[in-house]
Amino acid sequence: RLAALPCASVQGFLVDPRVTVDNPGAAGVALLPEPCVEFTCKVLNRGPSTRATLAFTIDPADGSAGKRMQFRHSFALQRADSGRDVHAVEQSVACSFPWVGPVLWTYDNAFLYRVRAELLLDDQPVDVSPPTTFGFREFRTHGADFLLNGVPTHLRGHQIDLAWGPQMPKVEELRAAGMNSFEFHGPVSSRWYKDHPCFPPDFEAILDYADQHGLIAAVSLPGANVLRETLFDADVGVGYQRRIASFVRRYGNHPSVCLWHMHFNWAGYRWYHPPDKIDGSYKPDDSGFRDKERFALRTEELIRGVDRRPIYHHACGNLGEVFSLNCYIGPTSPLQEREEWPSRWAEKRPFPLLACEHGLMLI
Repeated sequence: RLAALPCASVQGFLVDPRVTVDNPGAAGVALLPEPCVEFTCKVLNRGPSTRATLAFTIDPADGSAGKRMQFRHSFALQRADSGRDVHAVEQSVACSFPWVGPVLWTYDNAFLYRVRAELLLDDQPVDVSPPTTFGFREFRTHGADFLLNGVPTHLRGHQIDLAWGPQMPKVEELRAAGMNSFEFHGPVSSRWYKDHPCFPPDFEAILDYADQHGLIAAVSLPGANVLRETLFDADVGVGYQRRIASFVRRYGNHPSVCLWHMHFNWAGYRWYHPPDKIDGSYKPDDSGFRDKERFALRTEELIRGVDRRPIYHHACGNLGEVFSLNCYIGPTSPLQEREEWPSRWAEKRPFPLLACEHGLMLI
């Protein structure tokens, strides 16, 4: 059936909690005296320019009698340029609020909140978003460390690919196996452009499970595999960034989604395994790798305009902010070899080192 659209509406938003701040001193990263939460909302307006207000209401997701938080942000709603009723101007609205004493989402206490965004014109509500679940957590890199809420953390995980069929039973085994994370290929498999969607309902269900059980997911994004040189074309870049923004609004509020990854085995090279070449001292100088690196860093640049989560390129070695590789040192290798393999990297610690695929007894 047909339904009338409101003259202005909220078309989705991203919740971005902040716990740390860059510190130019020796520490590099410092905890904020007062955590804050940032919202980036997509708003559509089919009417005249006017003053508008976004009102956010946040409650514990489990319905418990926790403290309700309410924030309001006033802004100028932009006018639609066309006289056609079906035309609407799209506007991005960003705002930030201090939050005293939030319950942090962690491995051992996966506390969830639920937020609703309401749009008001002249103090009259015109639209309200569906409730969105999120966790108050910040995940970032600093030097060679991954930080969860400002605390260095060691990721121990496995691959989950929806192209392999239903994966929930494997996800449910991760914690029992001593793991706290997983690399997640979906809702399209690792190559994105060339693959068909695979079990999309399972994608959301697995992220919900990870949210509720304190598991970190590194989710795949479409990369430069197909677009390549065209990413430097302004129109293509805008289209790519719009596609990323839509995906991030759709799935990025899951607190389990802490990293993005791209370019599955795309730019790997022969010398990314030896212990003396994983410390940043070596990078291929052939044109094939250099071109892929340039394209991959362009995707990073465009994604940074939308979201600030860490990004790595699966098994592409010394490319980007994280050194990643497939390393199948396993239980049949001598213990000394397994222990000393990362020693050259550990002496310098120039960046995070991530074994995307590995023998399960490597770590």
